[in-house]
Amino acid sequence: MAEMDLDHFLGELDQCGVEIIALLQRSHAEEFRKHWQSDPRLARVFGKKLISAGQPAVAFDIVREGLLAHPDDPELLRLRALALANGRNIPKAEEYVYALLNDSTLEDKFQAQVLSLAGRLKKDRYRAARGPGRVLLARESARLYETAFGITGASYPSINAATMSLLAGARTEKVHELARAAVQQALIERQQPGAVEDYWLLATLGEAHLLLGDIAQSRTWYEQAVNSACGQIGVLATMRHQVQLLQERLPAAGGILELFAIGPVVAFVGHRIDRPEPGAQRHLGLRFPPDPRLEERLRQAIREELDRLNPTAGYCSGACGSDLLFAELMLERKKELHLVLPYARDDFYASSVDFGLAAMRDYRRRFDAVAERAHIHYGTDEGYLGDEGLLEFVSDFTQGLAILRAAELEVEALTLAVLDPVSPERRVGTRHFLETWEERGRRSQVIDLAALRTEVNPQVPAWWGTAEPAAQVRPGFVTREVKTMLFADVKNYSQLTDRQAPAFFGQFLGEVSQVIKEARRYPALCNTWGDGLFVVFHRVVDGADFALRLLDRITHMDFAKVGLPPDTTVRIGLHAGPVYPQWDLLIGRLNFFGTHVNRAARIEPKTPPGCVYASEQFAALLATAPDHDFVCEYAGVYLLGKEHDQFRCALYRLRRGEE
Repeated sequence: MAEMDLDHFLGELDQCGVEIIALLQRSHAEEFRKHWQSDPRLARVFGKKLISAGQPAVAFDIVREGLLAHPDDPELLRLRALALANGRNIPKAEEYVYALLNDSTLEDKFQAQVLSLAGRLKKDRYRAARGPGRVLLARESARLYETAFGITGASYPSINAATMSLLAGARTEKVHELARAAVQQALIERQQPGAVEDYWLLATLGEAHLLLGDIAQSRTWYEQAVNSACGQIGVLATMRHQVQLLQERLPAAGGILELFAIGPVVAFVGHRIDRPEPGAQRHLGLRFPPDPRLEERLRQAIREELDRLNPTAGYCSGACGSDLLFAELMLERKKELHLVLPYARDDFYASSVDFGLAAMRDYRRRFDAVAERAHIHYGTDEGYLGDEGLLEFVSDFTQGLAILRAAELEVEALTLAVLDPVSPERRVGTRHFLETWEERGRRSQVIDLAALRTEVNPQVPAWWGTAEPAAQVRPGFVTREVKTMLFADVKNYSQLTDRQAPAFFGQFLGEVSQVIKEARRYPALCNTWGDGLFVVFHRVVDGADFALRLLDRITHMDFAKVGLPPDTTVRIGLHAGPVYPQWDLLIGRLNFFGTHVNRAARIEPKTPPGCVYASEQFAALLATAPDHDFVCEYAGVYLLGKEHDQFRCALYRLRRGEE
């Protein structure tokens, strides 16, 4: 690809309303590969655009990929920290920011940008804090912004210094002085080529006039900022956060918040089309017959609900029928879409898309077209094997992913369901999904499929078919159960000599034993080898609590007594997934087997010492669990495993909420 072609492609990224995920997939085509290696602009522009689109997790991975080829690029280093900040991993973002600030070679303009990011991180801590310590965080944030403003005189640090000074209790005169400076500088900056519609400058003018008490003028500028943002979720969320902060001291700011309406995250569930059977008329009595009229009527009903809800993002399986219609309509609206598959894609085709039938092949084509533009998650990429427990697992997994995304955007998560209220239901399915969602105290909206079916064909009774048979499990087949698995090892263990080993094991295993005794529930399995620890739990909350208690206990061990360096600590990996429970004849007790045990083991080596990292599946299930104070912060997508068995996995850092 010629240089001119790359410039043209980068220009496409700057267009209003661009489908960023579709362009990202294009950018990884063969002809682009050399540009990712030779030119940091691709990673920079995609990083910025993805952050603005409210996709900090994807942005972080793209920027990290760019840093592999351009490890000293300062803008990529800054974007890495910014992506983590937007993904709510404040501790790691601060680590990267202060590493940059320690670089004495930074140009003044770039140093001011990094100082502003440091001020933003203190502001984020202020938003999350409670008690008198909040004022100190506000003062430190204002100081960092003012320092950045003193270097460049730019409007961005000036307006943030004004807001944080207000929240820190500064004199009104000082707040107004900084706000007026922001107005003056923003008007100058808007005269630069292409800057007149810059949404950040427009928002700066709106915020400054709000601080100065001119509500009408503030609203005018903010309206222009929202229009210029072209619906970019990350941008609107940032503007909204700032106004919410001001509302603490300026009640009039509440009237501005309505301008930044961000729709909910929808966890969608619905009946799939009934599998065609021999006999021309049998389909007329089923729940969702393959009738084009019914499908079109349901498309209309889902579209009407989406118009009313205006969702920001959606999660569904993509099965033929309800899910596929929802997915197509979300993409039609240019909204964020996630497909959550319960098992391997080929098995999903056979069970839920085209059933392996030529007559249904168009549904596979439609599914593939949707999948090309969606984010795809797997409960497991192993086969179905007639194991319906995987469907229950993916139900919770889908709900948890939607809850995590909603928390990231600070919006509501709700379910939209297409349900036949009178049809028989299997142990897992639409009704089960809806009931568990509502039991968790969350809002739902239901489209009545039976009513639509009668509307399309009044001659067909509400229900006169037979329930779809449950999947047949072959005799002797052991079904998989979802368990939480923990692997841990001790940093510096390899430095032990034979003289030191007995003392280490006596102390280490004693500490582990004490944590097990204090556990909320006794583990289903606990095993050790060397410094390695393998523990299995029935519930994610028990695994989370054990992991953090273990980390705290081992961190405070006196490793110097056994001859290890004082910085010795433990690293812990957590995963939740379907595994086989089976009696182990060698050890004489129940053990757990399967690929997800291996996957859990692969997380621990990627975990930084002194941390607990967890898989996406674990984080999602934890999000659905009630009554706990655990927090999962996005850490990135990692390539796990060995050369012959590698896979990509999104990892999260686990911590307690008060940390």
